[in-house]
Amino acid sequence: MNKKVFCVYVAGFSILSTTALWGQESASGGKWRISGGVSVRSVGTDLNISAPAALSVHRDPTGRGDVGFYSGTSGTLDYDDGSIGPAYGYGDGDSASWYDGTCYSVIGGASQLAPTARPYDGTTLYDELTFHSTLSVNESHYSATPYEGTDDKDVVAPYLQLRREMASLGGVSIGVLAGYSFVQSDASSGQRALAQQNVNRRTTTYAYTYDHIGEYSGATAPGAEFPFVDDGAYTFFDTDYANSSGYSSTADTPALAPRKATSSTLQDRALYTATGSVNTKLDLHEITLAPEFTVPLGKAVVVGISVGPTINIINAEMEANRRWVRNGVTEQSENAKDDNSDVKIGVAADLSVFVDFTDRFFGQVGAGYRYVPSITLDAGFASGEIDASSFQGSVGVGVRL
Repeated sequence: MNKKVFCVYVAGFSILSTTALWGQESASGGKWRISGGVSVRSVGTDLNISAPAALSVHRDPTGRGDVGFYSGTSGTLDYDDGSIGPAYGYGDGDSASWYDGTCYSVIGGASQLAPTARPYDGTTLYDELTFHSTLSVNESHYSATPYEGTDDKDVVAPYLQLRREMASLGGVSIGVLAGYSFVQSDASSGQRALAQQNVNRRTTTYAYTYDHIGEYSGATAPGAEFPFVDDGAYTFFDTDYANSSGYSSTADTPALAPRKATSSTLQDRALYTATGSVNTKLDLHEITLAPEFTVPLGKAVVVGISVGPTINIINAEMEANRRWVRNGVTEQSENAKDDNSDVKIGVAADLSVFVDFTDRFFGQVGAGYRYVPSITLDAGFASGEIDASSFQGSVGVGVRL
């Protein structure tokens, strides 16, 4: 917190009387003196707002997801654009003893078939047959920026002081000072960004590619219609068996094992922004009781020094708000409050200069320091610490009683 030193100058008094000395009783004034005026001091407040937790986002999955490769015999495996199975020798009444590592398939479109340069035999090349499946889910990306800041305010505080001279020793007067001051201050963070959450829709596409002999099955023949029921059973799914003792065991090039590729796209769905604010208010009643030592400088000017304890009666309040907003509309909001009423012992130190206007009335200027233990507030997601300790400057007028 930034603290400031205030210097106050008083000049140009039109009525001056040098006949009344500070420590001397006169016909119109005694040893009791009462004065009032204003002081200027600084109140600093540390403010904190935590970021809210991320909003709960439903994944809402759609699609088959990662269905994997066919590994069965009598069953089928469905993709978005076709199916595969059963294994050759397990369908249409065939004998299971005819198992050769290939299977039947239903091909959804011609674009699923792509030729390769890998020869199966002297007249036939392998094709690649690719099936697809997808999965779409909502994803959330959250980032937090909690607020920490300070709001320093210069405040004007009225004061009232009562003095009584008790004794004089070697030109130095010793007295007692009793004072009261009222300090009021507020602080605010303003609206602050606390968090951001993006909700996106991610669609992942899984591609499963099998070696396939389309020439033998008829899937690549001119005029083939889709969906194509490939009952020629030349889609290779069990290549370990097919290459060792099955259908491709005598091929010029072994069949490749099934392979998978994935790709994804991201679509923005929603952007949420969390904002918040915190405000505090301080009422401080300061009561001072201290010894004061004064020394005259000429006939009309007196300098005084006082140091003593203060009783600080404090009432502090806090209000905080935090909310999630989407497209200017509040989706979620929360409020919190806290207050702190306390009495704290502090210290006051002052250097004062008194100037006589007449033998009864005088003016005063001063500079000093106030120590007040800090005041804390905690409203859950928001907190604050108020520091009322400060250098101060003052100006006032008074009268002898």
